Amino acid sequence: MALKIHSYPSNPRVYKALIAAQYNNIQIELPAFEFGVTNKTPEFLAKFPLGKVPVMETPEGPLYESNAIARYVARARPLGSNVFLMGRTDMEQALVDQWLDFESLYLVPHQMEWLGQIHGFAGFNPGNLSKAKKALTSTLRILEAHLETRTFLVGERITLADICVAMDLFWSFKEVFDANYRRPFTNLTRWFMTVVNQPESQAVVGDFEICTVAKEPKKPEKKKPAQQPKAAQPKPAQQAAAPAPKKRVNPLDHLPASTFDFEWFKRLYMNCDSANDIMPQFWERWDAEGFCVYFCDYKYPEDNTNPLFVRNLLGGFFQRLDSLRRYGFGVVGIFGDAAPIELSGMWIFRGQEVPFEMSDCPDSESYTFRRADLTNEAD
Repeated sequence: MALKIHSYPSNPRVYKALIAAQYNNIQIELPAFEFGVTNKTPEFLAKFPLGKVPVMETPEGPLYESNAIARYVARARPLGSNVFLMGRTDMEQALVDQWLDFESLYLVPHQMEWLGQIHGFAGFNPGNLSKAKKALTSTLRILEAHLETRTFLVGERITLADICVAMDLFWSFKEVFDANYRRPFTNLTRWFMTVVNQPESQAVVGDFEICTVAKEPKKPEKKKPAQQPKAAQPKPAQQAAAPAPKKRVNPLDHLPASTFDFEWFKRLYMNCDSANDIMPQFWERWDAEGFCVYFCDYKYPEDNTNPLFVRNLLGGFFQRLDSLRRYGFGVVGIFGDAAPIELSGMWIFRGQEVPFEMSDCPDSESYTFRRADLTNEAD
């Protein structure tokens, strides 16, 4: 069985394994793939339940996560080969693993914020962008210092550490690291161009064109408020005092008193070790006429490509629900660490439907809400 990698085109995370395959003279097939279609089929999900890419089919079984796939290919060196992508010694192998962890933890998140605001999968936020640039610059200084006396990251020859770190910097060097940004990073730039110009790299990525003009995030257009015709001003003698604005009457405030103490339950839940421990007390006091339970699911999990951005997305949602505090309480979980990252949760609401305070929040439009049937054991 030939090795097969499933992913969308021009994915540098796939380039890692493809370049390693060039060094080890391994053939890898790239079947036709349509993101959001291929990875949603029952056949695909039977092999890769997370539904994310890249993934690889091997004779031993399915494999996912780009660095794991790249390691698999790197270790499959032919007998007698003089290529040691995973390092020649135990120490070198540990250093390769160190740099792969380094790029996943310290390079990827900050780049995703910067590039995400350019390509629209992270909301425009100058504050977050400034923090990401500052953190990424600090991290790159570590690489710059390390490469001052070295041609490659580990040992005297190229390893998987060079391939993976370079591919995770691929789009930054292509789109945002212009000459001005690269000026303090001469060693890093020299190393990157050395890696991408190796024949094995060029066979995968082609001729690399380094950034000349940095792309900028697109600022959202401000809508101009429609000009309203000026009403005729009454004569001074006819002017009356402006009526005080009416305060919205919340129908939930006029529901019959409930036996279910909502504030008590919130405190109980927040201080318990396990939700299972408090369920007997929950059911003992539950008021099905005064409260309801809803499930929620994020509509666009395929757009969630980075856990950091997803946490920010969810945190912003909860921050904008301050007016719901008296009438709702919910828990939303993050499932997965690469696209599609699912967001699913459960809410308890006062009354018998999703309250205005939830539906009035713009973020709620990105979720589907389904009422739970508490008499149905499946729910």
